[in-house]
Amino acid sequence: MKRFIQIFILSIVVVIGAVFAVRNAELVQLDFYFFNFDIYLSLAIIIAIILGVVLGVMASIGWIVKAKSELGRLKRNVKNTEQELTNLRTIPIRDDH
Repeated sequence: MKRFIQIFILSIVVVIGAVFAVRNAELVQLDFYFFNFDIYLSLAIIIAIILGVVLGVMASIGWIVKAKSELGRLKRNVKNTEQELTNLRTIPIRDDH
């Protein structure tokens, strides 16, 4: 069932993308400082979206690495604390009164 839902959602995305490409089939001119070229509007928008996603992921890599290292440190801390608690529970209690 899960596989069917994934295929269904993927097919909807493909259909929407195809409709988007057909509806935005005009050529636009991209003009940079040293060069210019003609490209389809839908392709330009898709490239801009992909470039934005890549730049966003690259910008967040520092936070991801920091969070993973902190997660590892916290897991080690929990493991040490659980080991200490286990040791304290196994110590016999002496009552000298």
